[in-house]
Amino acid sequence: MAENDSDVVVVGGGPAGAIISYVVAKAGFKVILLDKKRREKIGDKTCGYALDYATAELLHSRLGIPLPHGDEVSDEIKVMSIAAGDIDTKIRLTAPGFVTDRLIYGQRLLGQSEKVGVEIRPMTAVRGVLTNGDFVDGVSYIDKSTGKKGELRSKFVVDASGAFASIRRVLPDEIRGKFITKELQDDMVWPTYREIVAFDSFEHRWMNEIILWYPHDIPIPGYFWVFSKGSKGLNLGIGWIKSEENMPSLKEEYRRFVDKISIPEYEVQKAGGGQIPMRIPFDTNVFNGGLIVGDAACMVHPTTAEGHGPALESAMYGGEAIISALKANKRDKQALWSYNEQIMRHIGPKHANAYLMRIFLESIGSRGLSEMITKQFITDEEMDRIVRGEELKLGIFTKLIKALKLFPDFKLLKAVSMFQKRIAEVNKCYRDYPGTERELENWVKQRNSILEYNF
Repeated sequence: MAENDSDVVVVGGGPAGAIISYVVAKAGFKVILLDKKRREKIGDKTCGYALDYATAELLHSRLGIPLPHGDEVSDEIKVMSIAAGDIDTKIRLTAPGFVTDRLIYGQRLLGQSEKVGVEIRPMTAVRGVLTNGDFVDGVSYIDKSTGKKGELRSKFVVDASGAFASIRRVLPDEIRGKFITKELQDDMVWPTYREIVAFDSFEHRWMNEIILWYPHDIPIPGYFWVFSKGSKGLNLGIGWIKSEENMPSLKEEYRRFVDKISIPEYEVQKAGGGQIPMRIPFDTNVFNGGLIVGDAACMVHPTTAEGHGPALESAMYGGEAIISALKANKRDKQALWSYNEQIMRHIGPKHANAYLMRIFLESIGSRGLSEMITKQFITDEEMDRIVRGEELKLGIFTKLIKALKLFPDFKLLKAVSMFQKRIAEVNKCYRDYPGTERELENWVKQRNSILEYNF
């Protein structure tokens, strides 16, 4: 028998699932959260564990969620360094944030959602969606502890299941529509391998820092990361785009680069791999009877691969849209469209700019990036603005000085100029995001022409 007494079913209890559940339940609606993991493991994930301060502060100011603190924080980050060629050839960018313990922090978020009334059902694997015409009406599932099958009916279903996207993948084509894809192409997926390591007495030299290292022999946008986890621990990992051919195994390359950073014998506390979506967010993330948040909606920075903050932020906007639709007693896409508008106002342009940054880095390669750094063609402040997708307005004299630094090779100067031009165009495009789905196709064509990719 199908249950029919829930306002919202959330699939996935990671940061996005915990926050959207919290937002909706706190407004007085019934929320059931399903996750395939055991209760004490919900929230754990193989990643870099970084969270920017701005997102944590946004959740604190808007929702009253306390910032990461205590044993939830492995290190407080002040600097993000971008290194090219050699790990010490780098630009240092201001990047306040945290390296969190994802499990401890995630469990706290889950506990807070439970306190406002969310019903959490662990060991529950979703297998499909229930539909009525062109609306989603709920989900079918298997209780992994008993093997029993069941159904849950609800007014809205939220896909917060991470990169696996267990709801997005099973939506019927007529409900998913043309702007949300079932699968991602290989050039939009980033396989990774990561280890968390600890030292007995050795203290590393990267406290309060995270490093994205672009060696010459890893194809951009792939990189090796070094994230501090306190003075005696590191989060180390590697990844590159799935479509790259003739690449060695991630583990083999990981070992090679660990040897290059010259650290003594260590204990591996956690190890594992995963896949990260590396594209801009879908152009709509709503369907009749539901929406998509976090990694399932590709809310991952296309250059740095940071998805923790965007998952939390997108979940907040998604929760607010669902509350508005529930109060209006409407379940269609247009009733949820405010979620799209918030995404395209706050996350969309940042990630479109980051995609342009990715294309820029691919065009110059790690050797070009190394040249920009060593010749001081670009300052830390200018690179900071570029990474954030902000325009650089340089005077004629400054441009001349930069050109002379690169003489006789002006390819980098041309690449930077084109990159900046396209940023201005894409920012204007996202400001003009349409208010209805009827206008979306023309907008997508315009945006795709700027990015020169058929998303």
